[in-house]
Amino acid sequence: RTLTLKRPPVEYTPRLADPTGGRKDARMTEATLSRLLDRNAIVDVLSCYARGIDRRDAALLRSCFTDVLDVNMGGVQHRAIAAEAWVEQTMKLIAGYQTTQHIISNHLVELEDDRAVCRAEVQAQHWNPDGAWLLGGRYEDGLVRTADGWRIDRLALHIGWTETTGKALRPGQRRSEDPAD
Repeated sequence: RTLTLKRPPVEYTPRLADPTGGRKDARMTEATLSRLLDRNAIVDVLSCYARGIDRRDAALLRSCFTDVLDVNMGGVQHRAIAAEAWVEQTMKLIAGYQTTQHIISNHLVELEDDRAVCRAEVQAQHWNPDGAWLLGGRYEDGLVRTADGWRIDRLALHIGWTETTGKALRPGQRRSEDPAD
């Protein structure tokens, strides 16, 4: 037996966050729908960014960026770095951990034509059996609409806090007994 629900077509009226500028009685317009689709696509890019890192999927991570981007990751800055070089550095960095988990939430997206800024909170765990490096902060990323969709052209992490447990090291940190290269 198959149950099929038949509902009359209903026009959606936003009730809370209203992308039409505060008019609570506004109907869904093509422009409003376009903005919502753009916002969703931008949040998807940040989700793919986190997934690419956590799954160690260099191709997925690379797909999040324009060919050249500016990076500021908690003080580590690169101006106009090639996306391939940034992905390679990221993959080398996370190779030092057995697993990672990046949780990006509370996305606020500001759209203006083919450019956007996405501000989002992040908690990241970098784990090994002997300890973990944890951090919390926020991303403030710039994105641009390309022929292939939205891509990050400015990646900025503002670290609010960190915690190291066990014998874990922060990226780039060496144990005092490790010989220098």
